Amino acid sequence: MADTSQRTTLIVTAALLLALASIVVTRILKAFTVAEVLAVLAFLAGLSLLIFTPEPKNRPHTLIITGAIIGLSGIIVKLIFVALGIGEAADHSAHTGGPPSSSALLQHIHHLFFNAGFLTYLAALIGFVIGRFKR
Repeated sequence: MADTSQRTTLIVTAALLLALASIVVTRILKAFTVAEVLAVLAFLAGLSLLIFTPEPKNRPHTLIITGAIIGLSGIIVKLIFVALGIGEAADHSAHTGGPPSSSALLQHIHHLFFNAGFLTYLAALIGFVIGRFKR
């Protein structure tokens, strides 16, 4: 049982740190592609809680899993739009001051989902902190 608890703690910590790293890389280093990779890794780490803890132990764990599903669904939505020809794959040229494309929102629709997933992760982190103080 302790092994499962330690593994769960490690996964949650990794998910939250990867999310934080994605935000830092986006805001400070302006390395957008690297930030997106870190975000996807953060969401995959959160989703892996379903494998290692089939029944979430508490609300913050549930929020981590929910945030991971929300974040990863952005990639699916973007792929659907690209397949339908509504938006094309973005190269982040709009971030460098280039002219905006006609489908700039659709090129970056996955960011909306990433941000919603990160907000859910933030809610989970707040839940973990409150849980620590209650003990």
